[in-house]
Amino acid sequence: MNKYPLLSAEVDLSLIKISDVNYNDNKQFCHIIYNQNESLYIQSPILKFIEPIIIQQHSRNNYKLLYLFLTPQDSTTYSFIEFITKLESICLDTVNNLMNKILNINSLIKIHDTETEATKQIYMYLKITLLDQTKIEYNNRQISIDELNNLVRKVNLKVIFELNMLWLSQTKIGVYLKPIKIKAIDIIEEPILTFRDDDSPIHNNLLMTEVDNIHNIVNRNVISLNESIFKNKNKDINIDINKDLDSFIKPNENIIDYQKKLQDELFIINNTSNNILGLNDSESISESDSVSKSISSAKSSSSIRIEQISRKKQSNKQSNKQSNKQSNKKDSLKQLKELLNNDLEDSTSDLEM
Repeated sequence: MNKYPLLSAEVDLSLIKISDVNYNDNKQFCHIIYNQNESLYIQSPILKFIEPIIIQQHSRNNYKLLYLFLTPQDSTTYSFIEFITKLESICLDTVNNLMNKILNINSLIKIHDTETEATKQIYMYLKITLLDQTKIEYNNRQISIDELNNLVRKVNLKVIFELNMLWLSQTKIGVYLKPIKIKAIDIIEEPILTFRDDDSPIHNNLLMTEVDNIHNIVNRNVISLNESIFKNKNKDINIDINKDLDSFIKPNENIIDYQKKLQDELFIINNTSNNILGLNDSESISESDSVSKSISSAKSSSSIRIEQISRKKQSNKQSNKQSNKQSNKKDSLKQLKELLNNDLEDSTSDLEM
């Protein structure tokens, strides 16, 4: 039978009870009980995994610390923060009454900010201790902690936590988050839309202007006309221009000028057809090929040049923006690493649980 964790918004805070203070090997702790006799299992929102797992030695034991960063991209992040805040408030009030003294809360959610010349970045994260029995899943298979560490910055994480204990020190209390199961999820990069600096059209072979359409129509008619000429050299040629136009362009008051231009070009082609009939097969084919190649070559050269200029401009802009962005990001991450190192020097009471 599958047992499912609760989402933070589904937890009934009125069902949470805190036990009396227990003592074990000079350690103090309280049990967190949910719905009379159950453990409370919570599924986290999506968490960013951007820093490698840290090995810390304490009391002759090695602890594997995992920093998990909250992200506003997951709609459940805010309800998770609200739940943790309310849970810690309940625990603090209860323990202060039990101990008859004022203790402080060592909050699960840490907040640090870094600042560069261009930006100010606020980080909200959890620091958890990985256990040997913590199950880690990636692509429907179990992986080790070392394998997970190789996926840093490549995956996001979801975690199922068990909340069943409070630890106590001389001055602080804290909720113990026990990681039961971790799921690694590949990061899907989303395209970043940026504003264009000018109103000039972007050249795209899939988007054609009306003039391009006119040229294509003319080219198709040239080919069609030549094929008819070669097949019917000994017959009278009579092309109904209006009929041909209707097969390519539907009447529209907005493109009357284009229709007239096309009619003029097709009329010239029709009038010169008798001269073309006077040529032999090889001469006719040669001249037709020459016209088609000239049109095609001119359009191709123009398209390539436009595309080269457009790409060069976009490349220069993106290069400058990317350079500035990378510089700010490095400064921000450098500050974050310093903050995390300072965090490791704080109280280690939670590691002893």
